[in-house]
Amino acid sequence: PSGSGKTSLARALCGLAPPHRGTLRLHDAVVDWDAVSRARRGGPFLAYVGQDARAALNPAETVGRSLHRALQTARRYHRAAPADPEQVLRLVGLDQTVLHRTPDGLSGGERHRALLARAVAAGPALLVCDETTAALDHHTAHQVLAALDDLRHRTGLPVLLITHQDAVAGRADRVLTLAKGRLQ
Repeated sequence: PSGSGKTSLARALCGLAPPHRGTLRLHDAVVDWDAVSRARRGGPFLAYVGQDARAALNPAETVGRSLHRALQTARRYHRAAPADPEQVLRLVGLDQTVLHRTPDGLSGGERHRALLARAVAAGPALLVCDETTAALDHHTAHQVLAALDDLRHRTGLPVLLITHQDAVAGRADRVLTLAKGRLQ
């Protein structure tokens, strides 16, 4: 439900708001909570994709430039990532014509898929999507969810999809509920 700590948990997992206590384990290995420490030590990158794509994307930067920077980051940290921006766009169902456009030149669904593309380009071990469809109309939300489904089936990239919408949760392979600070 709303207010249960879903966003706090997502941001903690991605190293954006590290908790003061507790242990994060991935594949039976202890991982630093802090994203910067994690990156320095060669730990896994968990990409955070929130619900406000307009705020997350630089309004003055083209989609192509944003993807190029993310791909460079993946290569710098020796993460597996798509070969080029065009390949990333194909993975999220976008045409290469968006490469030369800024976020304001995109529809809401294109903006969200551009944000997904940037996250994928950075070579994540896990894609954490926090209420990524909550602010979208039904048709646009369907486009974004279809892109996520296709992405995870084609690439095997694990996706943690955080939602309070039953219809969205119904698309998952496994559903957990966060209530009173505990995953159930």
